[in-house]
Amino acid sequence: MSNSNTKIFFSDGDASPTPFNSFEKKQGKGKPGYNEEMIAAADTIQGLSQKNARMWQIIALVSLSSFFISLGICFYAVTLPKTVPVIVTVDNNGNASYVGKVDSSYWGKSNIPEHHKTSQVLKLITNMYTWSSDYNAQKIFQRECENICQGVAVNQLDTFFIENNPYEWTGVRTQSVKIDAPLKQTSNTYVVYYDVLTYQQGRLMQTRRFSALVTLGYYEVTEETKTLNPLGVYITSFDIQPVTN
Repeated sequence: MSNSNTKIFFSDGDASPTPFNSFEKKQGKGKPGYNEEMIAAADTIQGLSQKNARMWQIIALVSLSSFFISLGICFYAVTLPKTVPVIVTVDNNGNASYVGKVDSSYWGKSNIPEHHKTSQVLKLITNMYTWSSDYNAQKIFQRECENICQGVAVNQLDTFFIENNPYEWTGVRTQSVKIDAPLKQTSNTYVVYYDVLTYQQGRLMQTRRFSALVTLGYYEVTEETKTLNPLGVYITSFDIQPVTN
């Protein structure tokens, strides 16, 4: 009869621990299972993979940058002006003459002789002021001036020959020039003093003295200019003033 008053309770899973359910709770606190070890190993492998991927990205970026830099250098080299090694001789008067091409193994850094630079100054002044009784000779003098002028000097030369036209006096007057040694001012500028002697029918008619400040420039020698100006030294500007006592 006493058994009919016995009550049975069933846990809903959230009951407080008692001596009757503590056994199962203790069983759940054992060592980590096999799945947790696999997850940890997978995380390690994934981390290494990401690290290697970043490393290869850096290597690829450096390689790509090197490629574009090399491409730029090649493009720059292609656009550089082509130069041809040549032999040029300069005589005692400073006149340069083209001899011919040489093998690149014999070609070094060249320095332009000082007396060649001063000879270009003397050539300009002499041919500007020399008047000949021969028309063809006069044309040669003018052409010599044109062959050694560049830049501003080209327009200055045209203006000079308009104002001092030698062809108006062909067969009537002649002129000659006496030039002092050019005085170097800088590496590319010279001052020169000179006398212009004008004759008519063989008699000295007039003597005038001038000074000229001449500026030189250096241009690449081409196939067209290698015989006219083998060293590429040109007059780029000049300023002529009369000298009064």
